Amino acid sequence: MQTLVSYGRLLSRAIANGVFSVSSSGSASSSVPNSQQQSVSNSSPSTSSICQSARKRIRLLTAVSGFPKNQGPDRVRPGKFGDDAYFVARHQLGEVIGVADGVGGWRAWGIDPGEFSHTLMQSCERLVSSSTFSPTAPTALLAKAYAELEHSKHHILGSSTACLVMVRGTSCSKSSSNSNGTSDHDSTCSSSREQEHSRGGEREAAVSGILSSANIGDSGYLVVRGGHVVHRSHEQQHYFNTPFQLSLPPPGTSGHVLSDSPSSADTREFEVEAGDILLVATDGVFDNLPVPNILQLLQQVEGTSDLADLQTAANLIAQQARQHAFDEDYMSPFALSAIKNGINTRGGKPDDITVILAAVLG
Repeated sequence: MQTLVSYGRLLSRAIANGVFSVSSSGSASSSVPNSQQQSVSNSSPSTSSICQSARKRIRLLTAVSGFPKNQGPDRVRPGKFGDDAYFVARHQLGEVIGVADGVGGWRAWGIDPGEFSHTLMQSCERLVSSSTFSPTAPTALLAKAYAELEHSKHHILGSSTACLVMVRGTSCSKSSSNSNGTSDHDSTCSSSREQEHSRGGEREAAVSGILSSANIGDSGYLVVRGGHVVHRSHEQQHYFNTPFQLSLPPPGTSGHVLSDSPSSADTREFEVEAGDILLVATDGVFDNLPVPNILQLLQQVEGTSDLADLQTAANLIAQQARQHAFDEDYMSPFALSAIKNGINTRGGKPDDITVILAAVLG
């Protein structure tokens, strides 16, 4: 992402880099070499209730893939693709995925655009690991991480977009109101019970969970079920190619640099089901791959519990986005959006690319 206060994008072409991939079935962090895979069993206490069973069983199988826009030393390392940054963390309270896209325009100021985004995601991951978060409040987590950067003795400068997604099991403390307006505690875990169905004479409960999200800017996510997008994040733009962003500008420049508050994040909360596919990605994916193309690439992994299949799909999404990004004749979603805004252009949009693909498992 290039923009500070204007919508100029660097359109230079770079030599394609090799894909980098990470697989994880829900370890405390997804920052593992691409030759490693980790499995961590869910240790939630076992009870006889449907809801406790759902909370115990709901989990994410994750695969990470991506490319830096340009080749160079230190452009790819765990948690980072160029100026993009990401993390995947698992906690007994829930699982958290985050991506951030550093604003490349800071490079002209002698500032590493990837330092802000990478440090922001590292702070989020550390707060999750230390239990300093609520699984229902991604905006609060983002605000805490941003405050850490503000008060860091290392004087982190720059800006980035950010998207956090939290997935947790259905809460057993939930009660609903009946038609008389009184609390019906017997309907605890109603979302699981409502999905209870009969199969072969046995009653089974479909496992579900709750997804909470906070998104600032033009990174984002899709939730796919049955070949269709059932939920997606909302992109935030000040104007074309100028997304909302968290910023820490150099002293004396704050009045000339866009800076949005964590509280300005678009927040959403909804139910997810076992078998859903969650894609969390930076704009390098969404600017170069139309949603129908993404859905086509996800056809083979809906309902999967096979990590290798999920990793293959994540790699394909990253590779296709990368291919389109450097195709000067391709009418990318970014080019179509530019035309709608009065800019006559075509081609892909070269950018760092980060793909986190997660299968919701029951």
